[in-house]
Amino acid sequence: MIQPNRSVDEFPVDPCEDQGNEAAVLRNAKWIRRGAGFTLLSALITAGGTTTALLTPESEALRYFDDPSYFVDAGILLLLALGVWRKSRFCATSVPLYFVASKVITLAETGNTSGSLVSLLFLYVFIRAAIATYSYHAQLKTADPAYRPTKWWMFVIAAPIAVLGLFALVFGMASSLQFVPQTRVVPGDELPTRIVQKMRNHGLLENDEQIQAYYSAALFSFLADGNLFTDRRVVSYALESGELFYTSALFNNVKALELERSETMFEESILFVTTVESEEFYLLLSAENDGDLEFHEELSRLCGLPR
Repeated sequence: MIQPNRSVDEFPVDPCEDQGNEAAVLRNAKWIRRGAGFTLLSALITAGGTTTALLTPESEALRYFDDPSYFVDAGILLLLALGVWRKSRFCATSVPLYFVASKVITLAETGNTSGSLVSLLFLYVFIRAAIATYSYHAQLKTADPAYRPTKWWMFVIAAPIAVLGLFALVFGMASSLQFVPQTRVVPGDELPTRIVQKMRNHGLLENDEQIQAYYSAALFSFLADGNLFTDRRVVSYALESGELFYTSALFNNVKALELERSETMFEESILFVTTVESEEFYLLLSAENDGDLEFHEELSRLCGLPR
């Protein structure tokens, strides 16, 4: 049950007066305000960085924000900031969980560790705000006999479930709108123009080169991983430790293709490419709807290899 919010001055009796803990009430209020402010700041940084990156696609410094799906992230943080300000224990618990989850995903996809110290500062404030929010409600319970708080363990259980559900919802919406990579191999003409242009801006495609088939093993960023063939070559690229690496081979320079299909739905198939110079690299492909087989078959045809 949602209880009406109470300010420090609204306590009928100072809950800590007898114990001389009036300062604790003010300290909790201060950390709650800080938590809401830092959550709002995180939302503004995300929205501002994304806007700037989309307006300046050639910027290397902001390439991690070059994705409209980050606006959804900013919106979620904005709503959570409002909840923290209103002293919601659910929102106060969700903020650090959501923040950590987003940082882990970004680190796994890009390998970028820049800003780690700032992230730790934000996380510290979020945790302190969550602790202060629970303490505030404990003080309110002491001051107001009619107060009936929700059990603490319900928040501990509900918050992670809600965060995971929120991630699933956001990911599903972003995937359907093609803000994030599809879970299957897609024809080149299904890729959004902005994604193709982004690849050109980063030197992955020539100006007149056309993508024929594409798959990304990344969750959120098209730049974090890519496996494709164009009208002239096969390309594999990945973002590692903040740097973009790619390997390619012209069709007439491919000597052999070998597909190792995945055995479970949670793994990608691997397509090994061997060039005439005996150099090797590989592409990751989704087996969904046999997209890996179609990719292999068409690429073999273009390279003049047996299928």
